[in-house]
Amino acid sequence: MLCPPVFTSSMARKSLRNNPKPNINTLTPRASYKAFLSREVKGRPNKKMKKKTLLTLVLAFAATMWTGMANAQSLNSGKSGLTGKCADKNASAKAPIQTTAESYDLCIAGEFVNSDNCADLSVIDGVTGKVSYDPKSNTLTLEDATIESYFPGVETVYVDAICNIVVKGTVNIVSTDNSAMELLGDITITGDGTLNTSAEICGITIYKNLTIDGCTVNAEGKWGGISGSGGSMETLTINKANVTAKSPDGSIDKIVSLTLNDCVIDQPKGAAYDASLGAVAVDGVVVTDKVVIIPKNYGLYIAGVAVTDDNRADLSVIDGVSGTVIFDPSNSTLYLIDASINCEGIIGIETTLKELDLNIVVKGNSEILSYNKYPLWCSGNVTISGGGKLEAFGWIGIVIKKALTINDCSVVFDGDYSGIYGMSYNEENIVTINNSNVRAAGYDTSGDFYAIYPIDALILRDCKITDPEGARYDLVKGGVVYNDELIVGSIEITRTDSGITSPIADTVSSHMQGIYNLQGMRINKSIDDLPAGIYIVDGKKIIK
Repeated sequence: MLCPPVFTSSMARKSLRNNPKPNINTLTPRASYKAFLSREVKGRPNKKMKKKTLLTLVLAFAATMWTGMANAQSLNSGKSGLTGKCADKNASAKAPIQTTAESYDLCIAGEFVNSDNCADLSVIDGVTGKVSYDPKSNTLTLEDATIESYFPGVETVYVDAICNIVVKGTVNIVSTDNSAMELLGDITITGDGTLNTSAEICGITIYKNLTIDGCTVNAEGKWGGISGSGGSMETLTINKANVTAKSPDGSIDKIVSLTLNDCVIDQPKGAAYDASLGAVAVDGVVVTDKVVIIPKNYGLYIAGVAVTDDNRADLSVIDGVSGTVIFDPSNSTLYLIDASINCEGIIGIETTLKELDLNIVVKGNSEILSYNKYPLWCSGNVTISGGGKLEAFGWIGIVIKKALTINDCSVVFDGDYSGIYGMSYNEENIVTINNSNVRAAGYDTSGDFYAIYPIDALILRDCKITDPEGARYDLVKGGVVYNDELIVGSIEITRTDSGITSPIADTVSSHMQGIYNLQGMRINKSIDDLPAGIYIVDGKKIIK
């Protein structure tokens, strides 16, 4: 039984897409069923289309005429009419065809869901995979399914009731003439699968409350990714889920509220729900590119992908990552065991929270290759240890906004521009190297970048600069110099047995404790007892 088309705000968006957007309150609830029958059916035929479709439409039209007379007789006798419910409930006729099957408040690919077909909706043209509806629990289950609609003006999935939609595996819902999903009731989308919607109008149109709980939803449409209908009841709640929405007309828009539980807007940066616009926006402008919402994460990204509870136990699932890569949030430790992170135009390992003190434990031989980007970008303190060898290649070997500590391992920072580069925002760019072999190289000759520069202090314990011989850290210049010039090229720091340090610090934490002169020698006096000059006091430059 074919569903009559419902003339919703989604259809209006398409019919008026070259004009100002319509006011939903002025739209006709339903297009004429006669007009629907007279329209040419577009799209490729499937399964039982062609002759059967023509016959079905003719029979449907005849049944409609019969239904009108039957309803008139029913009204005269005080009895109710037909029970089909897919169309707008304000319409004059509830169903186009008389049936003894009980119809429910949803249509799939242009046909009513009823008691005859609900157990296996793949019998409907345009539906493949496992699709079923349980009327007792109001649950629509989609498992490894594809649903397409070939009827003009008909939504692929239309629900006008409270409904739980359970997604398993990969599910694709496509509409070439309307919205992929038109959700008029209070709807929850859940499950452990991925739901992809693609549409001429909206990926998902909502009229009341939509909750996306714990699953992955990707919605794309020309007139909306996830979009309200222009009313006053459309709310979107996302619970620890992965959601991507994209539309040139507004990726997530026309909703009265957006609630995020245990998840955050990851892209674009700075995006947030703007109540005045009813949309996700950046700086007062509705986002028309991709909006990405992910489960709340740890501020750690590997090859551009956020580390979350779902992937932290095996980060090799990320494209470009191999070997053993594991993150333990209990101690903020990232383990690299014979690992490779290979990416282009993406930061290899990035921390975005200054509060995150990341420990990188290296076992065996690991590498981070980031072509046309940075292998390591650390907003918080970072410590590299573990006894293995880590090689990082990219524009800059490592960018630090706070402190870098290297303990008992071998590290290569090889950059086109710089090896170790400090952002110097808060004078906390302190590099401490303990009993380790480190090579830092940068080959830019513009005068803006050097091998190790700019940093606020360099602390070497049980190791020293061996190449170029005679090179040293210069506090005033903020980097390693040779013949009083900042070094372009390679700097080698090698383990020693002498315990020589420059300067010595009581601890190797994120701050350089005590008072030091410009030569890096510790001074065991109060700052008040020292002559005028420049000193390092607890890791900060002081001019007395």
